[in-house]
Amino acid sequence: MSNTKSGPSESQAKLDQDSILLGSEIKNWWVHKVMAPIEAFCLSKKITPDTITYTGTFLCLICGYLFAADHILSAGWMVLLIGSLDILDGRIARAIGVSGPKGAFLDSVMDRYQDFFMMMGVTIFFQNSWIFYVCLLALLGSALVPYTRAKAESLGVELSEIGAIQRPERFFILGFGSIISSIFQISLMPFYGEHRVPPQHILMLVMLILAGSTNWTAFQRIRYTIRSIEKGNHENN
Repeated sequence: MSNTKSGPSESQAKLDQDSILLGSEIKNWWVHKVMAPIEAFCLSKKITPDTITYTGTFLCLICGYLFAADHILSAGWMVLLIGSLDILDGRIARAIGVSGPKGAFLDSVMDRYQDFFMMMGVTIFFQNSWIFYVCLLALLGSALVPYTRAKAESLGVELSEIGAIQRPERFFILGFGSIISSIFQISLMPFYGEHRVPPQHILMLVMLILAGSTNWTAFQRIRYTIRSIEKGNHENN
């Protein structure tokens, strides 16, 4: 979910910032063209940001089940839906003027539950494969990325631009990766015979990417924070 503490100018600045996977054009198109009608509907029906937050968390439970039950295609589409709600709650909060510490705290806590539910679903799906251990690393990395930022900022170190793989990128990778993986699996079925099911090759690759990129992002933030603290201590001395 988006940080409900940020104001309109900061929110737009995030959309205008390119990342390694999502260019500013894609992010602006998605928010201003695809999601604008949904945002207008929510405002007209007086749907609160907290309602959207809780809805996203509930959908993550379903999404985790879909992954665990081998409904990868449906889970992939649900990841993209949840990612959209992740942006929407903050925009609604700013639009109606209720953004603040309470919303930011709830938003952050629910984010951790959401990440856990989705990643645990994938982990259960791969429980009989070596990818299971990769999934555990991805689960750890997904928790460490926001934790390192929160801890660093509590010490006065700003980390908002440190690390290439943040939450929108993780939604993008997992959502589209799951969809493409299912389509690729279906395309391989004629080569596997009637009683054999092709593995989810692309999803396996997605989890390798997530495990590596999230832990690398956490490492970058740890290194940057330590260096910033050491630099500050040196300047103070």
